[in-house]
Amino acid sequence: ETLLAFGFWFLAYSKAMAPKQGAKRGRPSKGGQPPKEPPAKKAYEDPNLVGVKEAINKADLTDSVKQMFLVCLANSLGVPSAERHESQATVINMIREVIDGVTSKLKDALEEEKAKAADAEGQKEKLQEALVQAEQELGRAEEAVQAKDSALADSATAVTVAKDALFECQEEQKSKDSALVQARERKAAIQKALAEDFQAIMDGTSASYQGILALLQDVSLDASLLSALPKTCGKAFSERGQFDTMVLDQLKSILIGKENELATAIAEAEPAAAERTAAVEAAQSGLDGATAASRQVSQE
Repeated sequence: ETLLAFGFWFLAYSKAMAPKQGAKRGRPSKGGQPPKEPPAKKAYEDPNLVGVKEAINKADLTDSVKQMFLVCLANSLGVPSAERHESQATVINMIREVIDGVTSKLKDALEEEKAKAADAEGQKEKLQEALVQAEQELGRAEEAVQAKDSALADSATAVTVAKDALFECQEEQKSKDSALVQARERKAAIQKALAEDFQAIMDGTSASYQGILALLQDVSLDASLLSALPKTCGKAFSERGQFDTMVLDQLKSILIGKENELATAIAEAEPAAAERTAAVEAAQSGLDGATAASRQVSQE
């Protein structure tokens, strides 16, 4: 209120001190009509006061105080310093304080914005570092995924190759060992026939010789032997003569000869069969290893 009172007094004082100017009367126009008013001139605004007005408007003052300072500008700052009254100097000092306050406020705001900008720049650098680190981690993760996929593909290929190798070894073993298996089975059957069927015929307790002949299908038997066997085998042991003994001895000799032939073939085939067995076992071991490795890769 004191400030406003001073402002009103200053305005009254300024008007009292202003030079008086007489009003000019315009000449009456023709026809007795009053003269037309000239167009209002645009008020002159001192360019030196524009910045001061902006500062006052930005000051933390009430609107009435701002308006008072704006009105007092022309009659204070607009007067040359040598001609200023003490009251005008007082107004100028108050305006200076206002401007200093606005300047200080603007400086504080500027420093605050600088601090915010510096903080934002720091945050930006941190975010950029985090982004670079995230990109690096992503790159490493992608490399790990690619390595994992490659390892899985390689392990799957290894399992497939191992399965194919085992299948080939098993098929070769099955194909080439079939003759060996048959030879072993046939040799065992001949040995059994000698120990049981043929011995029963020799003892006269059995006349069945057809099972023995079935074991000799690939042997070219003498026609006389084939024709004599039914009679000889059908005789009791006590009724047999020298010819019967010769027939049975010949049959036994043929059986033993076939057994020996099979034993020789088996002995010759066993080393290769052993190699095939070892190959199958190695292939199975390879498949087991490849399967275990593939399982480990998938679990990592």
